[in-house]
Amino acid sequence: YTSDGMITGDDLWCNQAAKMANLELEVNALGGTGFAATYRGTAFSDLLERGSYKEDVNYVLFVGGYNDAYCSYNSVKNKAIETIKKANKSYPNAKVIVSMVGDSTTNRSRLKNTIKAYKESCEATGAIYVPNSEFILNGDKSLFSSDGIHPNVAGHHELAQTIGGYLMKLNNTYVDTKERVYQIGLNLYALQ
Repeated sequence: YTSDGMITGDDLWCNQAAKMANLELEVNALGGTGFAATYRGTAFSDLLERGSYKEDVNYVLFVGGYNDAYCSYNSVKNKAIETIKKANKSYPNAKVIVSMVGDSTTNRSRLKNTIKAYKESCEATGAIYVPNSEFILNGDKSLFSSDGIHPNVAGHHELAQTIGGYLMKLNNTYVDTKERVYQIGLNLYALQ
């Protein structure tokens, strides 16, 4: 991490997204982890065990991509399926959601297999893949810290808009608009 990539508090995308969707939030995160990617022996599956709530959890959200890009397609897909199933068992009343974080390059070749593995693991388990999430940061270098890996404050805002917008949709969060269709982040939503 560089200092401009060490985002905390209200600037974190997850805090912004939870506020948008009017949700309470518990974060269990560790840099360098993914479904298959581990840091100090920890992967997303291990982070599930740190959760303090069980019965009243509405959503379990896995957000990754970059770290898993260095693992094989089969490894990512198999670990994602295993982890999503574990989430379903640990949090039986929750919807499991998977989202990507893009990277600072417009060439998605290194993320192609990870995106495919994430989407296919959702299809195989009934989890929800956040539409268009792989395009959130869309290679825009201005959304990244100087290390080119970690989103800066503006990047966290963009992540919050798309992921938070999707959580708003799932949570039926009221949107004050007269429009029949509105856009939050990269997705369009129709009002009923």
